Amino acid sequence: MATFGLVASSALLVHVSGGVIEMHFHFFVVVGVIALYQDWLPFLLAIAFVAIHHGTVGILSPTSVYNHPAAWNNPFKWALIHGGFILAASVASLTAWRLNEEGFRDSLTGLPNRSLFSDRIEQALLRARRYNRVVGVLFIDLDDFKTINDSLGHTAGDQLLIAVAGRLSLTLRAPDTAARLGGDEFAVLLEDTDDLGPTLVAERILTLFREPFLLEGRVVFVNASIGISAAMAGADGASELLRNADAAMYAAKTSGKARFELFLPSMHAAAVERLEIQATLQRAVEERQLTLHYQPIIDLDTGDLAGVEALVRWNHPDRGLLSPGAFISIAEETGLIGGIGRWVLEEACRQAFAWRSEEGLEPPPTICVNLSGIQLQDTDLIEHVKSAMERAQVGHSNLTLERSQRVCS
Repeated sequence: MATFGLVASSALLVHVSGGVIEMHFHFFVVVGVIALYQDWLPFLLAIAFVAIHHGTVGILSPTSVYNHPAAWNNPFKWALIHGGFILAASVASLTAWRLNEEGFRDSLTGLPNRSLFSDRIEQALLRARRYNRVVGVLFIDLDDFKTINDSLGHTAGDQLLIAVAGRLSLTLRAPDTAARLGGDEFAVLLEDTDDLGPTLVAERILTLFREPFLLEGRVVFVNASIGISAAMAGADGASELLRNADAAMYAAKTSGKARFELFLPSMHAAAVERLEIQATLQRAVEERQLTLHYQPIIDLDTGDLAGVEALVRWNHPDRGLLSPGAFISIAEETGLIGGIGRWVLEEACRQAFAWRSEEGLEPPPTICVNLSGIQLQDTDLIEHVKSAMERAQVGHSNLTLERSQRVCS
């Protein structure tokens, strides 16, 4: 309506002036104003109005639109010329507009990126304060996305991200926003909703993921973990809403994946603790704060010592002795598990050598070393094992590698 009013006012000025050429420049100004909407529809409607108006009225009443004989004789030709002039004059605005769009859109999926999404959250919170409504944010992370990339390739991974973006867009209402925050992380903004709205949308999204994806000619099933945070009447900022939804998403991951969790204040404390562990874990590896404890393995038939299991512990300078459950999953997520795993392997082999050379145990007890799933995917694992055994002069019978308490080799 605003677009029609602006161009209609320009047309009226042209008619009143008797088609004076200078008055046509009013269209340039009006289209420039319309370009500020940063929406293709009103801009294209304005250009179409200029062409149709000049052509149609130019036939019915040529002198009210044009003031020269060439245009009177061929009004539609000059209508297109005028439309072209206005379009050409708008090239700079269109270029800046397009660059602005690209700067706030994800290049792969076309969804809003983190910057635009955060801005829309802030605007939604302002409206929520005015109308006392709930704003909901869903943080969505694809489960085991790395496995897709590693097994099917990055092309398949990109296809999956595009398909997920399409499904999210189809399941949302017009005022809601789906965004890609980066990697395999997506988010959804729900405006003008109620307390139940975010959970209902999360359930719909999980249902969408039950349908398989076709990637590189293969049928693949992919799940997602969703964290939900909500704010009433603009109580929280965009960064806090996203942070809370992220914490809830991680809780969904640790609870078994393929589910959603609502944010609870206790999740924030857990997230802060994880960040602290993540920040100090690298230093723990470098400063040799890790240690191995050896748990005896007893042969139940004979009562003899059958071996020992090497269990890694972290002598944290502030929190004391930490079990693997407090830091191994973080090590896997941050990529530190490779360095920790190699250290555990080398230290276990060194201990086997020490028991034989210093304690006189011959043969030394077999040492069982646990390997994570990520370590098993390391193509250099066999070389690392051979190197550690050769340096410590440990035989194959003195080392057992385990995965989830099962002997692998």
